[in-house]
Amino acid sequence: MDNISLFCFLFLYRMPGNYKRTSTRKSWSQEDMTMAIEAVKENRMGWLLASKRFNVPQATLRRHFYSVPVNLGRFKPTFNEDMEKALVDHMLEFESRLFGFNTTELRKLAFEFAERLGLDHRFDKTEKIAGWDWLKGFKQRNPQISLRSPEPTSAARAKAFNKPQVMKFFSLLEKTLSDNGIQPHRIYNMDESGLNTVQKPPKVFASKGKKQVGAVTSEERGQHFTVVVCVNAIGNCVPPAIIIPRKNHKAEYFDGAPPGTLELCNPSGYMIGNLFLRWMRHFVASVNASVINKVLLILDGHTSHKNLDALEFAKANDVIMLCLPPHCTHRMQPTDVSFFGPLKAYYDREMATWMRNHPGRTVGLYQVASIFRRAYETAATVRNITSGFEKTGIYPLNPHIFPEEMYLPSEVTENELNDYEPFASTSSQPQQNHDECEDSTDAEEELNLGQTSHEQIFHSEGDATFKDVETSPSSPSILPPNVPALPSVLKQSNNIVKQMEVPTAPDKDVTPPDVGNSPLPLKQLSQNFVINLLKDPDVNISSCLLPIILESGSNSQRQLQSTTDQINADQRKINKPGSKVTGYILKEISPLPKSASTGKLRVQKKFSGSQVFTSSPFMSEIKAAAQQKKEKENRMSIKKQMQTKRVILKVMRFQTCN
Repeated sequence: MDNISLFCFLFLYRMPGNYKRTSTRKSWSQEDMTMAIEAVKENRMGWLLASKRFNVPQATLRRHFYSVPVNLGRFKPTFNEDMEKALVDHMLEFESRLFGFNTTELRKLAFEFAERLGLDHRFDKTEKIAGWDWLKGFKQRNPQISLRSPEPTSAARAKAFNKPQVMKFFSLLEKTLSDNGIQPHRIYNMDESGLNTVQKPPKVFASKGKKQVGAVTSEERGQHFTVVVCVNAIGNCVPPAIIIPRKNHKAEYFDGAPPGTLELCNPSGYMIGNLFLRWMRHFVASVNASVINKVLLILDGHTSHKNLDALEFAKANDVIMLCLPPHCTHRMQPTDVSFFGPLKAYYDREMATWMRNHPGRTVGLYQVASIFRRAYETAATVRNITSGFEKTGIYPLNPHIFPEEMYLPSEVTENELNDYEPFASTSSQPQQNHDECEDSTDAEEELNLGQTSHEQIFHSEGDATFKDVETSPSSPSILPPNVPALPSVLKQSNNIVKQMEVPTAPDKDVTPPDVGNSPLPLKQLSQNFVINLLKDPDVNISSCLLPIILESGSNSQRQLQSTTDQINADQRKINKPGSKVTGYILKEISPLPKSASTGKLRVQKKFSGSQVFTSSPFMSEIKAAAQQKKEKENRMSIKKQMQTKRVILKVMRFQTCN
């Protein structure tokens, strides 16, 4: 029994995952070796001096100088440096589109990558997955990547934050600032955020290895209330507002609140239209807006912010209300970017302090105002406020504040928002009713993708369409039965449609009647189409397309043959260092996520997008929508009255008959 236990111990100890290195070989760093080799190459040092200066063995320096270094030990890496670089680039490209790999997905991808390359590997062929030891070594060899916890991002935010929409907002912002001569101290941003009577406990010290660590909270779920914060671009604050979830106002709810706090009550605890009107009066009184001192108020498109009475009051007091693009506030609203994060962290900390100082008691609505005041005074610093305006590009004005990689998640859908111009419209009748909801948020604007037919996608004026090629009874087949339809292949590249039209060389002795409007012959169109498919490096297509175009011996078939030979030559370079074909194989194994729809991204509601709420056309649309809503309510009321009368008449007739 003792021998068996000793054997198991030695076996586990010798496993690669439990191996402890005992040799002192290769204790130098690769950076020192590189600098030593450069010093010898530039004749600045000899072998002995470079070895002593950079602390590398002289024999090892000579070997690395004259030949490719070899790996120590019996375990060889599965992928070379170029293959691992292609794998890392593929991972980071997916992560930039919000579709990052977890540990299991990465290990499965590595196994399939090695199988596709035909490499000799030691991965688990039964489970078809790479081991944890490989993942550990992969992370050590590539320190630029790390395992992170992603922040949940809704699909609506990923689709809506695109460059055309952001550029449209900044152009409207720049025009508003220049036309009205608004200075930085007159640029304000307001937003609401929800807090709770139950705090999120911070990290605490506990015994190492303890399975569960607890902290006392006020309640299980708690009660929700809303705070309204408004700040300007130079770091000043308008006194906040607190909305308590109660129907009737009580002064005790606001004991200890920040000075000048607007005290509001609503049964739901959320912002609604009539409360926003009261806040707008509070805002105008605080900033002293007038014709001489116009104020720009940047806010989101919440339904309560479109209250007609509040818009008329703001316009009468020269407050210009500029709406942010829908589903973009997580990146473009200053208070969301730099203020509410610290505020909520300080609020949780003050809640924990209050619970520690009042053991046995719980936090209710009577205590939240004083706790909020301490957190608000700590978070409302000039640095926190001004950094939000700077990071969003509002002040100083910087339309290119967001790097290109931030727009990559919106490219997954290959869609763009419709070009809204509501502030230039003269229509007084909206296309859709706008029902005001108390608890709705800007995330409730669902996005619909319009469908576009293949005929609209591939149609080019004056030329034969792809639909004609596909459905014409006299046209030759350009695909074998076992090859997928060409529309699905076309979706892998955006450049193919632009390359479809390749004009044929006209005869020197013949003058073409009208080259601009004459369509290409169907045969020539199919030739050019498949040639460009084979030339495009981003499209993976089989060479079985070669023998199905035209007659033997034609120029097009020879051109197709040369193109296919070139592709086959590239595929033979897969295992060579520095080859870019590994990137194509990774795209075959896990292609980039793309939406099946190809239409434009349409917003369901009429009143959305970057626009000025206090502009006359927009307010006319709001009035028309309110009038239409009122007429609808009147029609429904009349309909219910008629139904009630019919029921009464039926009852009277029944009683008369009896």
